[in-house]
Amino acid sequence: MNANQKPHEFDALTNWSQLTDQELAAVASGTSIELLRQIAGLLLPVEETRHFEINSDNFVPVARAMRSLYEEGSRALGDAIVAAGELADRGDRVGAVSTYLAFLTACRSPFYVQIAQSQIERLKNA
Repeated sequence: MNANQKPHEFDALTNWSQLTDQELAAVASGTSIELLRQIAGLLLPVEETRHFEINSDNFVPVARAMRSLYEEGSRALGDAIVAAGELADRGDRVGAVSTYLAFLTACRSPFYVQIAQSQIERLKNA
């Protein structure tokens, strides 16, 4: 990351994943809790974030769950990007778009949905 680049919210998940549960519980301050709320907003559908409050009591399990969602989403989107790219390289833009649409049917995370939708638009406008 260059000096002018702001860290992404997900960088915190990476840092927190290296901590023990006890160490992670110790960082559950107002700032960290607010950051975890932002992360949950990126990874969970809005209707799911309405139903629970992130606080110091549930910070550790929520942080661990968000890390898992982040990893799963990253892996699934990466797989879709590779598969769609191979199809697009062969001239099959319809197949590439279909690959992203299949990803979207299984994806719950607004962050990854936005990326896949922008890839679909890019393919349609190519």
